[in-house]
Amino acid sequence: HGHCRVPETFKDDPSLGLWVKGQRAQCKRQQARTDGPIPICWQKRISQLEEIGFEWQVARGPNKINESDWNERIQQLCQFKKEHGHCRVPETFKDDPSLGLWVKGQRAQCKRQQARTDGPIPICWQKRISQLEEIGFEWQVGKDSQANENNWNERFHQLCQFKMEHGHCRVPERFKDDPSFGMWVISQRAGYKKQQAMPGGPKPFWKKRISQLEEIGFEWQVARGPNKINESDWNERIQQLCQFKKEHGHCRVPFVFKDDPSFRIWVRGTRAQYKKQQAMPGGPKPFWKKRISQLEEIGFEWQVGKDSQANENNWNERFHQLCQFKMEHGHCRVPERFKDDPSFGMWVISQRAGYKKQQAM
Repeated sequence: HGHCRVPETFKDDPSLGLWVKGQRAQCKRQQARTDGPIPICWQKRISQLEEIGFEWQVARGPNKINESDWNERIQQLCQFKKEHGHCRVPETFKDDPSLGLWVKGQRAQCKRQQARTDGPIPICWQKRISQLEEIGFEWQVGKDSQANENNWNERFHQLCQFKMEHGHCRVPERFKDDPSFGMWVISQRAGYKKQQAMPGGPKPFWKKRISQLEEIGFEWQVARGPNKINESDWNERIQQLCQFKKEHGHCRVPFVFKDDPSFRIWVRGTRAQYKKQQAMPGGPKPFWKKRISQLEEIGFEWQVGKDSQANENNWNERFHQLCQFKMEHGHCRVPERFKDDPSFGMWVISQRAGYKKQQAM
């Protein structure tokens, strides 16, 4: 990269961006000390960072982006135009999401600069506006524009691909392969609801989109939560639970089931929902009675005590995972946001909290 300006949201390793931000904040605090000189350990760290060209002050925001970063973005935009024939970078540009956000930021910044009442547009921004206009950058991209149409078609193609792979169009809200895709699907349902409520009905371009989505079996209403999970999803989970029992001899899915973390969350949610249904004045609803019966037939346990064998097994699995971590890293300091398994970092924190609590008893 030729520099030390690690983005705060560095996608290859988010914790590195946060660490770099922390170094700048810590340096500022050390420089502001009034209780004595900067500690030797920090003098050494500052020296090490400065030796590799670390910058303590970095510009932020589209208005303050430094010249080298700006030129990099211009080159990226020129390359995009060369490949696509225009500068309308989608906001959800999957090759580089930050480029889409940067382009959006330039339009917003230009609008702010044009609306200034405290004087003329700064020279640096006049120059940047000229640069962008020279390569055919469009400042106004309307809601019904060709750019948005292209974005929508890209997402629709992605949805078709998802259906081919999964057999349905129910993209999870937190789709791990592409979180923005899950949000787009939600926005289609919200848009549909809004269009249906309009006095004259949906707009023409929305009628076309609705038709396209319905042709591939898109569902406008989807159930959410263990209490509202639809029948096909429920049956898939039951099959998954039967498979788990066949392999492990029980239905106690571990808290850290790494093959499918959402499966463990479903199991936990089902127990919570069972408790709610039992507490209802008239007892469980009819469809829940059927589900409870299904689960009990395969040996599902509703109560898993804090000191149970299941919890003991979970703890032993985590301990084994910690031993493995130490073998690989040489220590047991698992980051709180351990990217390979975020719940592992939380477990390590809980051990320290539990230790503290036990020591105070």
